[in-house]
Amino acid sequence: MLIHKRLAFTLAEVLITLGVIGIVAALTIPVLIANHRKQVVITRMRKFYTTINQAIKLSEADNGEPVYWEPPKQLDANSLENFWNKYMLKYFTSKDIIKASDGILILLADGSAFGVYNPASVVEGIDWMHIVYCVDYKSCKKHLENNGNKIYNYPLDGKNTFLFIARNVSVETYYSVNNSGDIKSRDILLNETQNNYGCAKSYKAYCAALIEYDGWTIQKDYPVRF
Repeated sequence: MLIHKRLAFTLAEVLITLGVIGIVAALTIPVLIANHRKQVVITRMRKFYTTINQAIKLSEADNGEPVYWEPPKQLDANSLENFWNKYMLKYFTSKDIIKASDGILILLADGSAFGVYNPASVVEGIDWMHIVYCVDYKSCKKHLENNGNKIYNYPLDGKNTFLFIARNVSVETYYSVNNSGDIKSRDILLNETQNNYGCAKSYKAYCAALIEYDGWTIQKDYPVRF
């Protein structure tokens, strides 16, 4: 008479398998989450960078060169709102606009947002206007809450918040070029020196510029952990 044996895993084998799966998951899931977060940052920030510069070009066709636009007053939310409504609203699709105490916060359809303010007492056109870009609205909201409803304050973190600057004819990642118009070296964008704020320290002024320099990627030596 033939005896048929049933093949099955023992309890010990099942527990060992589950343990291995748990270890692999614990090692890989945080990496996958971090990589996804990096991709969201890159995609949204690059889209913002492209669309706002396209909007400036469209407005330029109707309103003349940005250098001749009437600039908003220094740290004045009402003046900034009037400027935006006159020169940019028609050409840049936004979900909502919220006033801060020193500028305006603009919400975008993809969930990101950015705050615009003018820190300088003397400007020409859009020259020197600063932009705090937030990967999601809650990061901008937290930024305002931590700074007394002001956009013009720091630090930014190079993970959720980044700094851009409008200079005459376009928006740039913050000082990705020097005053002579030359692209700064990667070492300068990455590291802080006596006269330079890199991405590596608390101010993180050049984090967006570093990402742009690296071809809109976040490299392994990027100093901010995701």
